[in-house]
This record gives sequence, C-alpha cells and structure tokens, in this order.
Amino acid sequence: MNTSKRREWIKNAIIVFLTVMLLLTFFSNTIMNYSLPEVAIQNATSASITAKVRGSGIIEASDPYNVEIKESRVIASVSVKQGDTVEKGDVLFTLEDAESAELVEAQTQLDTFRSEYEKAILSADSSSSLVDRVESGETSSSASKLAKIDGYNNKIDRLENAIESYNNRIAEIDNELGKMGDNSSVDTSEEQQAVNDAAANLAKAENGVKAAEDKLAAASSSLEAVNSSVKIAEENRAACLTVYDEAVKQYNLLLARKEELENKKNTPAPASAVGADESSAEPSTPSVDPSSSESNVSEPATEDTTAVPTTAETRPPLLPEEEAELERLNGTGEGSVTAASAAVEAASESLAMAEQAVSDAETAIESERAKAQAAIDAAQAEYNNAVNNRKNWEDKKAEAERNLADKEASRPDTSRRDELNNEKADLNLKASKATSDKSEAESDLQELLAEFSKEVNLVELLNKIKEQEKLVEKLKANSTDAVITAPVSGMISSLNYVAGETTSPEKALAQIIMTEKGFTLSFSVTSDQAKKIGVGDVADIQNSWYFNEIKATVAGFKADPSNPQNRLVVFDIVGDVQAGQNLSLSVGQKSANYDIVVPNSAIREDNNGKFILIVESKSSPLGNRYIATRVDVEILASDDTMSAVSGGLYGYESVITTSTKPVEAGKQVRLADN
Repeated sequence: MNTSKRREWIKNAIIVFLTVMLLLTFFSNTIMNYSLPEVAIQNATSASITAKVRGSGIIEASDPYNVEIKESRVIASVSVKQGDTVEKGDVLFTLEDAESAELVEAQTQLDTFRSEYEKAILSADSSSSLVDRVESGETSSSASKLAKIDGYNNKIDRLENAIESYNNRIAEIDNELGKMGDNSSVDTSEEQQAVNDAAANLAKAENGVKAAEDKLAAASSSLEAVNSSVKIAEENRAACLTVYDEAVKQYNLLLARKEELENKKNTPAPASAVGADESSAEPSTPSVDPSSSESNVSEPATEDTTAVPTTAETRPPLLPEEEAELERLNGTGEGSVTAASAAVEAASESLAMAEQAVSDAETAIESERAKAQAAIDAAQAEYNNAVNNRKNWEDKKAEAERNLADKEASRPDTSRRDELNNEKADLNLKASKATSDKSEAESDLQELLAEFSKEVNLVELLNKIKEQEKLVEKLKANSTDAVITAPVSGMISSLNYVAGETTSPEKALAQIIMTEKGFTLSFSVTSDQAKKIGVGDVADIQNSWYFNEIKATVAGFKADPSNPQNRLVVFDIVGDVQAGQNLSLSVGQKSANYDIVVPNSAIREDNNGKFILIVESKSSPLGNRYIATRVDVEILASDDTMSAVSGGLYGYESVITTSTKPVEAGKQVRLADN
C-alpha cells in the first residue's frame, strides 16, 4: 500500500516537473522571440528591370533676348502683353516726346569738347597751318612721325659719337705734348687763354642766336594766330563774292532769253524773212557786271516792255514751249527774271555783310596785330644783334688764333708741336661745332615732339566732337515719335515697365523668347545615374497624354552648383511648351530580363562592398529558428524599386527588406506576421 502510494506520488511529481519544464521552455522561447529583431522578407525572383533616371525641372528658353534702351525715357504706352507672339519690327513700347537726360548730358559734353577744341586752336603756340592740317585730315601718320623722331635721334647719336671721338683725340694730343716738355722760351699762355676765351664767348653767342631765332619764330606764330580771324572773314567774303557772281550771271542769262523771246514775238519782219531762222536775231541784252562788289553793285537792268508795232507781215508765232518759257521768265517763281533779280539782291546783301565782317575783324585785331608786329620787330632786332655779336666773336677768335700761331712760330724746331697744336685747334673747332649742332638738333627735336603732341591733342578733340555730334543727332532723332520695336521674333516672356514709368539703362524693358532656338530643361542626378545616360538619349514624358507632341533629348551634362557631387543633365525640349512650365522626365536604358531581382530596400553596403541578408531556417525541438545570412552581390541594373544582382544566389531566397532593429549576419531574427 505504501509502495503503491509512493509510486503514485513519484508519478505525479514527474508529471508536475515535466509540466513546469515545458511551461518554462515555452515562456523562455516566447520571451526570447519577442526580443529578436522582426524582419520583413521578400523572395528573390526573376524579373524585368528598366534602369531609368527620373526627375523634373522648369522649362527655360535656350537664348532669351533682353530688349534694352540706353536712355531714361517715359513710357507713353505699351503695345503688347506678356505671352504675346511678336515679329521682328513690331512696336512694343511708345515713348513720350521729350529730351532724355542722356541727350542733355550728350549736348553738354559736346559743348565742352567744342570749347576745349577752340581753346586749343586759339592758344598762342598753335599755328594755323597745324589747325588746317588737322581739320582737313592731312596729319602725318604715326610711321612718318616716328621716322622724323628717329632721324633726329640718329643725328644726335652721331654728333655725340663725333664729340667723344674729338675729345679722345684731344686728350691723346695733350698727353703727347706733355711728354715733349717745353723746349721753347716763348710763353704762349696769354694767347692760348685769349683763344679759349674767344671760343667760350663764341659758343655763348651761338646760343644767343638760337634763342633769338626761337623768339622770332614765336612772335611770327603769334601774329599768324592773330591774323587767322581776318583770314576766315576774307575766305567767307570770297565765297559770298562767288555766290554773287553766279547770281548775276544767271540773271543776265534769263534776261537775255526773255528779251530774245519777246523780240521774236513782237518784232515785225519783212516778207522775205518769213520762215527764216529766227535764232539769228541779235537781241539787245542788258547785263550786270559780275566782277562788282558791294561798293559798286548795280541793280539788275529793267526789261523794256515797249510794244513793237506789228504789220500784216510779222514773224511766225512762238512755239508752245517758247510761250511757256516766256511765261515762266515773266513770272515770279523759280526760273523767272524777278526771282533771279531777288537772288542777286540777296547775294549782294550777303557780300556786303561779309565785307563788313572783314572790316570788323580788321578793326578788332588791329591792336593785337600791332602788339604782335612790335614783338616781331623787337625779336628781329634781338636776332640781328645776336648775329652781329656772333660775327664779332668769330673775328676775335680768328684773330686770337692767328696771334697764338704767330707767337708759337718763333719757337725753334716746333714742327711736331705745331702740328699737334694745329690738329688740336682744328679738333676744338670741330668739337665746338658738333656741340652746337647737337644742341640745335635737341632743340629741334623738342619742338617737333611738342608739335606732334599738339597735333595728337587736336585730332583727339576733333574726333571726340565728331563722335559726340553723331550721338547727339541720334538722341535728337529719338526724342520725338520714338518707339521701341521687337529686335527679334518670338514670345514676350516678361514686361518690366508700364505706361508712365521711366526707363533705366540698367534694366531691360522686356524679354523675348526666340522660339526658333528652342527650350531647355535640367535636373540634378548622382554620378552613378549620370553614367546610365548618354547624349542623344530620348526621354519619356510623364503624363504624356496631357502634353502635345513634346520631345526631350539629352543635350549634355554640367556641374551642379548646389551639389558638387552631382551632375545636371540638360535636355533640349521641342514641341508645344512654354517657358516656366514644369515637366517630369525619365531617361535611361531599355528594359531587360534578369534571373535574380531583389527590392532596392534589401541592398546594404559596408566597407567590404554591397550585400544582402537572406533568412535561413533551422529546425529545433521547440520549432524553426531563422538566421540572417550575408550574401555579397553586384548590382547589374536598377530602377526606382528593384535591382538586378549577381552573387551566391539561386533564386527564390527570402531576402530581408526591413527590420525593427539592426540586423547582423549570423544572428537570429523573427519573421513579421503576414
């Protein structure tokens, strides 16, 4: 009995123990499962991959044209609106009639240039010949100027070399004379000093002559400048006299023709003369002396209107064209004797005014001319005195040299010394002459450079005046009835001004999109995506049913300024589009079938490269356990959701796509409930 109860108790204890162990194992496994990462899986399968790159961007014009104006003008009206299509030459804006600030500024600048030019040509050192050359466009070329300058520089170099050569030889002579010693009792120091003093004074006299020449030339230039105003007035008078002579000549011709026709019409002729050549008649033709001036201008001769009695036998009547010509001559319009007479009177008045202008100019400059002439007379007198002084010192120097030569001639056996001294004296003269010529050449060069500088300055000022005159005329032409027209054909993409606003040179009036140049679109892609795209690839238009005949072609690539690691793919857009429109495109390789395709979310990467994690199942007493296993792969192609891979896969493996916690290879995971 006791044994039976004991067995029952042991049996119950074992059952309880096993039940407890089972419960503990179950709860332990359940707790462990809930602590494992939960993963979602998807089978690797064979599928088709289209490796396209997708993006969107704003359509832009390939080459928009900015309509600009270089003036500040008020807009009177706007003839177009944004979105309008215009042809080249169509009116876009009408401007109010007014002088622009640029015109006022340009006119002020022109006046300044003219004032500067007048000051330059009226300066005392600007000759009328220089002004005439500049205004006639006959200035010398740069090559000619350089040739003249080189000529003077070469001359100065030659003279410097000659002077150096003379001085070197003189030093050699002095050295040889020093070695000879003084073997003569004759002292020539006083005579030699006289020669030296005379040579020094002669050099000073030469400089005085040059200075006097410069003063005389300057005074003559001043007188020429003073006389320029009279010269201009005299040229105007000559022109008026020519006009007057032509007017008188025309008047005499018309008057003679008129009298010829009236005589032909009114003068009787003998019967034998009827039908004869009437042009042989010699009518009396009063005339005006064409050489007369305003002081002896005679009034045009009045025509003789006395009727000539006619008889039964008269000349044949005038021809119709002769009647018309006579009527024109007797009238008052253009080509009539009266009009010609009026022209003679007008020309006579102009000539009288020109004569008065000459007289006024003569009177105006009379005092200045007297001063200039007095300066010339004084300069001429100074020059004459300088020349006489130079001649005086030349004579004194020659006399001193003769005295020196005579005294040295008394030395015994001084032939070699005399020879050297004569050579030295000759070299001194040559050196002095070369020095004088060098100074003169340097002075002439400075004058030439000064004249060239004046010429260049006048030419520059005159060119500025001509260019500014063109600008002023252009701005004046635009000051009235001015419109802004379309410089190119296209579509108005923007208008920056409305009526009443004032334009600014810094801001475009409008922008025109030249549709014939097409449109572009660009969006950013990664470097890997850029490798999948080639120039010339045609993109697909998303929602293509919404657009009409649009074609997008890859035109090229450029750097992405917002992300240096990316590239901008640029498309040429052709079709019914507008600037500012948003367009979504996809471009890349065509579809291809691959044996193993996995979701993009399954692709992982570390320092060893790209890989995926698959789930492998292992049996246990408590059920299946799932282990994450690493498989290294190579990406063959990708689209937005899937990638084709190659590696240690056979297909239909369970690939981990997402997880609730980080998953490591070799670790246990639990599957998400489906």
